[in-house]
Amino acid sequence: NPIDVFILTDGFVDDPQRTLATCKENLANARVFTVGLGKGASVFQCREMAKLGCGTAEFVSDKTTTSGDSLNAKIQRQLAISQSHSISKVSLCWNGIENRAVVTADKTLDLSAPVFNGNSVEAGVLFREGG
Repeated sequence: NPIDVFILTDGFVDDPQRTLATCKENLANARVFTVGLGKGASVFQCREMAKLGCGTAEFVSDKTTTSGDSLNAKIQRQLAISQSHSISKVSLCWNGIENRAVVTADKTLDLSAPVFNGNSVEAGVLFREGG
């Protein structure tokens, strides 16, 4: 089983490419969950680490960091998410639309990040008028 790594950061990373490469190299061994603290945290870095590490990213503003309430809630949410299963690949079967004039239909969703319990994914099909 992979281990869950929780990263809380309030600033930028000196070598962002190396950090992202490390996340990518350890996909089989760990999931990465990040919490960016305040406006100094790199949104890109936090999101990319979580995406590559099959985890999630949360952010806390400077105002809520001092109160602690939002920080505690976000850390608790991250812990709860880490205990649930996720999906990362979805295939769709649109039964009953074979005889319709389909303009476009998603057959496979390219999920850029895993979907955890409580999250939603949207897909759609577009028909030609009168089809």
